Amino acid sequence: MNAELHDRPETVVPGFWMTILGSILAVIAPLAGFLGGSSTGAVAREGQLGTWLLVGLVIGGLGVLVAFVGAQRWWRATH
Repeated sequence: MNAELHDRPETVVPGFWMTILGSILAVIAPLAGFLGGSSTGAVAREGQLGTWLLVGLVIGGLGVLVAFVGAQRWWRATH
């Protein structure tokens, strides 16, 4: 067999996975907050759906922060 086939794959640039996971969290968290509020019946009670959505938005904001920090690490590693 060729020795090339058994070489280790290239390592991923630092910050890549942090950027990807932060972006996914930023998109999914507000939707999950809305879904969580809707599925618990918070629509019938005033204010609780907003609370669920607010929690989702805060978690999504943390996802944006994680993605931004990951993008900075990625940028610094490649430039």
